[in-house]
Amino acid sequence: MNTWVWSCTVCGDGSEVMASTLLAQWLVALQDAQRHFSFERLEETAIPSYAHKNPAIRWLFRKRLAEIQKILGSPSQPRGVHVLDFGCGSGFGASLLRHSGYAVAAYDIDPAFFHWFENRYPQLVEGIELYSALEDIPPGAFDAIIAADVLEHLDGESLERHIRWFKTRLSGTAGKLVVSGPSETTLYKLGRRVAGFHGHYHERSIYQIAETLEKNGWIRVRARRIPIPIFCEAFLIILFERGPSAQS
Repeated sequence: MNTWVWSCTVCGDGSEVMASTLLAQWLVALQDAQRHFSFERLEETAIPSYAHKNPAIRWLFRKRLAEIQKILGSPSQPRGVHVLDFGCGSGFGASLLRHSGYAVAAYDIDPAFFHWFENRYPQLVEGIELYSALEDIPPGAFDAIIAADVLEHLDGESLERHIRWFKTRLSGTAGKLVVSGPSETTLYKLGRRVAGFHGHYHERSIYQIAETLEKNGWIRVRARRIPIPIFCEAFLIILFERGPSAQS
């Protein structure tokens, strides 16, 4: 049975208690990481946002993960959908997916953060298979790939290369790719500065990423926006499917 970790309703099956307990455990772990690592080391990850002292910032970034789950959809059967969390960082998002009924693998170019949580809070990332090298990830192994606030960090050549690589790791003829990223509007950038972040490591907006994906044969299925007062559209989350011309 699928258990949505973000549910705010009483389901009668213990899922609401599980969700609140899991999120509380993660908040403690994320705050611990902030004490262990320097802000400069963490800024490019989402850890400072998930554990931000401002509850509105925490809500925004958790809301982004909730919307990613919604756009991906419910697993057809328990452990029946294999998902790759590309750019997993701490493993927070991958953990929520696993507790929602997905079989989850994760990849990050810098697996140090995942390993840190694995060593100190093993129960949070239990059952998540971690890859630290792209060449170790088997072709055609996944029903869906999630790249949450990752692709904006890549330069043009690297973005194109990873888009081609995504195609080879999806199974079937219409594998799913879910991407999210910041709008990079003037108001969003202002809000980011007020929250204490710089964003100098962002190469492009989610709109430019989406355009590049469509040019490479990906079919845009639907999108979700996270609008909040003042910042308007902060994040855009888009579900793509691999069209016939995009198969490799």
